[in-house]
Amino acid sequence: MFSERPIRSFKRKEGDNGATPPRSALADAASINKPLTHMYEISDHAEFERDCLAIALAMTVDHMASIGNRLAPTQILHLAEFHDHRLPHLPLQQFVFEFSRNSDCSSAALAFALVYLSRFCCYFPLPVVTSSTVHRMLLTCLVLAIKFVDDRVMLNAHYATIGHVTLHHLNRCENLVLKRLGWSLFVNKGEYGHSRMALDGIVQLDVSRIFKILSQFRQDQTVPLCLAVSAEHEESVDIEDDSIVSENF
Repeated sequence: MFSERPIRSFKRKEGDNGATPPRSALADAASINKPLTHMYEISDHAEFERDCLAIALAMTVDHMASIGNRLAPTQILHLAEFHDHRLPHLPLQQFVFEFSRNSDCSSAALAFALVYLSRFCCYFPLPVVTSSTVHRMLLTCLVLAIKFVDDRVMLNAHYATIGHVTLHHLNRCENLVLKRLGWSLFVNKGEYGHSRMALDGIVQLDVSRIFKILSQFRQDQTVPLCLAVSAEHEESVDIEDDSIVSENF
């Protein structure tokens, strides 16, 4: 299951049947805010793109949660693992921003996570994404997306630490989502293209707000990225190594 590489195949066929998201979306946005882009010490815009998409993903899922707060029952018993009865100490936008940077995930993984979350929600007659479930549901989908899409992944202990949950809790949430998804994480070109273009569209439509959020988060960030991970969480494992499947699931 984890040996497939749909993203690599997708990139080689860029432009095929219109599924590829427009490459100019973030480039155009960056051109109108040079001071912010100068904060990124990289030769290309990969990190800047990832951070923008992380904020766009958080805004999208936050909107889903606001709808769920009005329509969903107080608690769905068989989803109790995702409920956080305490008020989350991080706003969702900051949570996703910090997780994406400390996990060093790809932009593609963010789009995949949105697909997984949408699929998961389709299995329930009422909205399941609410303010009390949104952090853990999105965290779980992000971890699964990283494992499926990115070439190298870290141990679940690291994802649990930066996701502010216990390792046991994250493992249980992963199993619940995987069962609902039928243990299938494959995303076709159309699904990926739709998810990616939706996130790019949010960046273009609300670019000023996203740049303001990014500027604030980057100024407040005092901990280095994944380079500052503690020794026991620093170990990276190639995604094709079968040991990562048995250990993390």
